[in-house]
Amino acid sequence: MTARVAATVDGVPVPVDDVDAREARLRGGPLAAALPAAGTSEGRQLRRWLTQLIVTERVIAAEAAALGETGRDAPSEAELLPDTTAR
Repeated sequence: MTARVAATVDGVPVPVDDVDAREARLRGGPLAAALPAAGTSEGRQLRRWLTQLIVTERVIAAEAAALGETGRDAPSEAELLPDTTAR
């Protein structure tokens, strides 16, 4: 069986399973009650947003790799977002 593909980044498929997994993590987290119900128009919009987020993360990772960036010298999340509310 062929995996369903949500998008392709630099020739590498982004499987729908990755979007499903990200949504499941959100729905299993502490802020799950604030999320729209699955299957509603708002729930579908959440999945579109998650797909865009995953694709953006992979585009950035692909570009960083193409530039030879390893991330070793990158600041931590805590350094970039010292306010825990922003994280």
